[in-house]
Amino acid sequence: MLCNSPHPWTGKPPVFVKKLSNMTAISGEEVVLLATVKGSQPMTVSWVQDKDHILRDGDNRKITFENNQVTLKIFKADSTTAGKYTCQLKNDAGVAECTANLTVLDASKFLEPAAIKLKNLSVEMGKSLILECTYGGSPKILVKWHKDGQEIYSSYKYNITTTESSCILECLNSDKEAAGKYTCEVSNDAGHDTCEAAVSILGLLLSNIAQYKLL
Repeated sequence: MLCNSPHPWTGKPPVFVKKLSNMTAISGEEVVLLATVKGSQPMTVSWVQDKDHILRDGDNRKITFENNQVTLKIFKADSTTAGKYTCQLKNDAGVAECTANLTVLDASKFLEPAAIKLKNLSVEMGKSLILECTYGGSPKILVKWHKDGQEIYSSYKYNITTTESSCILECLNSDKEAAGKYTCEVSNDAGHDTCEAAVSILGLLLSNIAQYKLL
């Protein structure tokens, strides 16, 4: 004989009203994954990182469920906290899940030792001028070159070659206008850094003296 309960379950299944959002953080920053939920109580909340790492309160994280908000707070993001996070809600009426990706970036920084950075150069007039800047950091890295504060681009005068870890600026003909201060700037979502070099053109001074004597 089948018997029906005199008090059937009329609770509402859990629902994510506001879902988790993908986040990008700089290493060392605090990260808060937050979602708004609804559904009948009692409701349990669980968090998993990368499908198999069940998360609990610890030295570097705090999990809360208050006022219809589920929160996972990571006090200091690093490479171990990057990954895919899943929040699961469960009550007697059902189960709901929501996921978000956390990306942790390193601040863009020129590689040490300092010798790898740009160096001051003296180049003979008419010869090719080559400046190479080596850098590191999380991709995608944007590289810009400036001369005396003005951005320069690849052209009939300049050739710029960029890889994931270095950028070469070649001035194809070093005339008097090639002398000055050159700056390489790298940037990504985490920040930016610069280095610079002063370039002088050999023969420019002698040429100016010869012209002066002819006057």
